[in-house]
Amino acid sequence: KNPARQVFHLNLRLQVIGSRETLILGDELDTCSHSSVEQAGDESRESLLDFQTKADSAGAAVFIVSDSFLASRSSRNHIFYCETAEAHDSRCCGGNVQLPTWLTMLLEGSNSVQAPGQQVLRLVCKALGEALAQLDWVGLVTGGGPGADQIVSRQFSDSRRQNGQSEDTWHLLHDSGGDKSSSTSAAAAPKSPNTTPPQFGKSLVCGDSAAERLQIAAHLCSLCLLIEGGTKSVEEADQFMWHDKVVLPLKCLGGAAASYYGESERRFEVPPGVSQKLWSKLAVPLDCGNYTAEHLVANVLKIIHSLRGYEKRAAAQQRPGFLCRLRGTT
Repeated sequence: KNPARQVFHLNLRLQVIGSRETLILGDELDTCSHSSVEQAGDESRESLLDFQTKADSAGAAVFIVSDSFLASRSSRNHIFYCETAEAHDSRCCGGNVQLPTWLTMLLEGSNSVQAPGQQVLRLVCKALGEALAQLDWVGLVTGGGPGADQIVSRQFSDSRRQNGQSEDTWHLLHDSGGDKSSSTSAAAAPKSPNTTPPQFGKSLVCGDSAAERLQIAAHLCSLCLLIEGGTKSVEEADQFMWHDKVVLPLKCLGGAAASYYGESERRFEVPPGVSQKLWSKLAVPLDCGNYTAEHLVANVLKIIHSLRGYEKRAAAQQRPGFLCRLRGTT
């Protein structure tokens, strides 16, 4: 315990819970401000290697959260390490500890796929697709993946076709080996895009990486509609913010959208043309009796109308219409 070296002592153990070997992490902290194994010294390196060995062999991870645990950069790295392991099912528990946004987002974004509220999420997505289809000045852009993207865009596309209107639905895919400059229908996409194109709308293959595709989407679209999602969804939403585009996070659905709503309040103002009262409706918990999926969708449309009205009044920033970027759970 050399005071010149800031050493983190990890308290962990493996325990069989049910049929799975579970990693349980707590904390014993001398100091915890080191940012890497090299800075921490040999003792910390051994501790982290021990952690990685146990984490790799575990099927689940439980974090015993305390204020000192959350204050430790090493602890946060441990959580991220467990969260990114595909075989892990991560949970946290603690006393009267206020969880920071990064942790709330990480856990809610990864666990909500199995949550009982998925039926509500599906209802919201379908209602959104149906309602947006009635706005002839709206087009949808997705990442071409399953989940909320596909549910909303399919409902949108079906409703448009039933009404004899143009689908105005596009799926942006990055090409991992085909012609990066091609623009094609879903049925005629290159042989090696990043994912199988949906069989509706049009697939546009652009860029040779997800990062390049995201840059194009952020330039192209006016609005990012964030529906639940995980850590990747937050990274994508950030790109829209940095391109001065509006991100509309549906906090009441949980996941990345819930965390991003809180981050937006701290880092950014409510979008111009939208009242604080209306914006706060995105955070109202869904309840079958008082605030339903229909109420949420109606408020989303009010916000979109408010944004469009603001744009129409700002002649210097007028656009012919809104293209909504959808990114949800997979």
